[in-house]
Amino acid sequence: YFHAVIFLAFKLCGFFVESEVSVSTGRIDALMTYENRLYIFEFKLNDSAENALKQIHEKAYYKSYQNQGKEIYLLGINFSGDTKEVEDWKMEKLIS
Repeated sequence: YFHAVIFLAFKLCGFFVESEVSVSTGRIDALMTYENRLYIFEFKLNDSAENALKQIHEKAYYKSYQNQGKEIYLLGINFSGDTKEVEDWKMEKLIS
């Protein structure tokens, strides 16, 4: 549910966003491109944004997007099942 809401919000704002993008090590929850930037999202429910970022790194979701001349940003977002809100989020820029 949370994943779908984020996806629709980006689409309605006019961004190019893909959902459940398959890569060799798994599936990226959401991938958004904007100008010279690429955003890789991992969503968690009742977990932590830190664990979401850890998964992006462990599975190297960004690997096939490197060397394309784009800045790559990694975003981990954790939703609370109790409050139905973003509980915590973290973002980092991937340094090539």
